[in-house]
Amino acid sequence: MAAIGWLACGMWAAVAVASYYAGLRCDRVRAIIYLTLAPLLMAVVALGASERAGHAWRGAVVWVLTEIGMLVLLPFIYGRWVRGRRQQQVELQEFRAVQARETERTRIAREMHDVVAHRVSLVVLHAGALEIGARDDRTVLTAGLIRTAGRRALTELRLVLGALRGPAEREPLPSIADIPQLVARTRAAGLAVTLDIGFEAPQGTSAVQRTAFRVVQEALTNVVKHALGASTVVSLACTGNCLVVEVRNEPPPQPQAEAMPSSGLGLIGISERVKVLDGRFHAGATPQGGFLVRAEIPLKATGRTEHDPGADR
Repeated sequence: MAAIGWLACGMWAAVAVASYYAGLRCDRVRAIIYLTLAPLLMAVVALGASERAGHAWRGAVVWVLTEIGMLVLLPFIYGRWVRGRRQQQVELQEFRAVQARETERTRIAREMHDVVAHRVSLVVLHAGALEIGARDDRTVLTAGLIRTAGRRALTELRLVLGALRGPAEREPLPSIADIPQLVARTRAAGLAVTLDIGFEAPQGTSAVQRTAFRVVQEALTNVVKHALGASTVVSLACTGNCLVVEVRNEPPPQPQAEAMPSSGLGLIGISERVKVLDGRFHAGATPQGGFLVRAEIPLKATGRTEHDPGADR
């Protein structure tokens, strides 16, 4: 009862609690200020009360130092220790999370290398053999296109695997300047594509240009998959502070006999790319029965990363 009454009346428990939370919550500057002002205030109050009571100053000094050590320094040190332990636990959890992500990324990279890269290599090999052994020009041209597309797919797959296993190699990343070449390759594959770029020099940051290229790439890939032979228009224009990318295709002249395999994640990945840059994305059917992919990307957007993991499809 006496101890509880002394703590309640003297309010020394509040000092101990305040010292603990100062050690737990305060940064270095605030902690130094607290450790300077709190003992000074306690010493002034205690020595003033001791002088008014007529006590010996030596005993008062010893008592003040003891109170400061027990009510300020010890709780503060304990709060600092708890703070350090919590930081260690957070760092340990982050380290384990990074390890788990790296392990999973390595596993995915290994599976992609063993399965996808092997299959694409076989396609390139057979296309090369067909190109050499073919007798008519059309077959030679088609086999050459397959071989070129396969080799490019292997190159981009290598970049993807490098990004999964660690920092990607510093190779030129796609930009708006590469879109005409992309359209030319698609046109050579038999798709009627028209390109309309409303500016002379490439616009936007590297992240914006890279995203614009990926939007066009994914949209043309979907046209080849689901509307082969449809007339397609690719347009890029600057409206205000945004880069507007549109890929519009008409209905296919005839339905495809067999649908090509698709994961359905390509447009989702492109939408995520655009939203990372604070842009707007739309993909849907047109009233005429075709399909429209439209992206509006701020020209000054930089994105969160500078590496490109390759195609999303």
